[in-house]
Amino acid sequence: MTREERDALFSEAPIWKAIRCLVLPTVLGQLTIMVYNLTDTYFVGQTGDPAQVAAVSLAFPLYHLLNALSNLFGIGGASLISRLLGAGSQERVKNASAFCFWGALLSALLYALVLELFMEPLLRASGASSETLAFTASYMHWAAVIGSVPTMLSLLLAHLLRSDGYGAQAGIGMTLGSVSNILLDPVFVLVFGLGVTGAAIATCLSNLLSALYFLLLQRHNRGRSRLSFSLRDLKEISAVAGAVFAVGLPAAIYVTTSSLANIVFNHLLAGFGDVTVAAAGVAKKIDVVPLNVCLGLSHGVIPLLAFNYTAKNPRRMRAALRAVLGLSVGVCLACLLLFSLCAEDLVRLFIDDEATARSGGVFLPIMLAATPLMAVNIMINSLFQATGHSRESVVLSLSRQGLVNIPLMFLFRALYGVYGVVSAQLAADALTLLLSLALYARFLHRLRAAPTQPG
Repeated sequence: MTREERDALFSEAPIWKAIRCLVLPTVLGQLTIMVYNLTDTYFVGQTGDPAQVAAVSLAFPLYHLLNALSNLFGIGGASLISRLLGAGSQERVKNASAFCFWGALLSALLYALVLELFMEPLLRASGASSETLAFTASYMHWAAVIGSVPTMLSLLLAHLLRSDGYGAQAGIGMTLGSVSNILLDPVFVLVFGLGVTGAAIATCLSNLLSALYFLLLQRHNRGRSRLSFSLRDLKEISAVAGAVFAVGLPAAIYVTTSSLANIVFNHLLAGFGDVTVAAAGVAKKIDVVPLNVCLGLSHGVIPLLAFNYTAKNPRRMRAALRAVLGLSVGVCLACLLLFSLCAEDLVRLFIDDEATARSGGVFLPIMLAATPLMAVNIMINSLFQATGHSRESVVLSLSRQGLVNIPLMFLFRALYGVYGVVSAQLAADALTLLLSLALYARFLHRLRAAPTQPG
């Protein structure tokens, strides 16, 4: 597409066409990421060792912090770039994209250094036992230390490309990495007999391939893309950083608190044994199906919302939000119904251990019950990120997992044991929904009172 055709998708095309071109590729890419996360668990599960399956779950929160850093620069940058394009400030787009690229690269290197220096105490705090520590450390070394830069760039560049209208290409890059991981997992895990270490190596290589695709695509699109990753465009850093972090920080906080909540979740469950940790870990892997659809829809729609907000077209912005919100809730309800009917069989697909499958089959429906509420919370938060309402986004990002879910996990564990820990997320999403709706109502009131004024 030309620049004009890409801008027309944001500003003029029918809403469902814009969603099809800009949002659905992101959903497909997010789903393929989910598939390769499931693939890691599936092939490691074929070893029949609950300790290795538990290690994948224990590694996930710390590995997922790379996603928090990518959100800081990726979602923050995508929102700013789309708002700049909507306002016609195309020259500043180069400054914003260059800052996000080099800032993310430096952050990935620093995070890898911290992990390498403090690996064991971090994993112990995450709930790793003497049986799972070595497996978890090996996974983290390959996936998050050696793989820090490829992982960061593959996530970041997908966000930035979407903001410039390259939604399909962003989806292709994410899919390329995911399919590669699916193909490499059985080779490294089973053929080479590397178990959980093999899964981590496959993840590292697949993210590297995805990052290389995005970099080559940007080079190919030189002259048509409005993005720049050149050091020469690293200008006006203080102004750009403030605008990026105003939106990116809440997005990073959201992922960070989610990772912290997962660490607490695993730590509390560790007292009930490695089988319980493995069962809850597998249930969470299945539970991420509706979560990834919601994340794909929310990430994909941010540029569309941001562009129309600064282009002073609130009616189109609200129409896009309603459409993706309906899709999100519908998918969550469908997953709740279908997956609950065969929960134990789904868990058994990943590990053929009777005790693990039985516990996971009980955990899964409880986790799924929270997803329709989660969908609304995530989408309203994405609206605030897209429109630059950082205070509202920070409040929601801190509330859902950090200020609400974590305290509830401790309280419910004391009251109801293992099932209380698993049920805390449902209660947290219900409470956060009340806050989300209140903030959204206030946003609409302000928008109607001054529909042409950006926030």
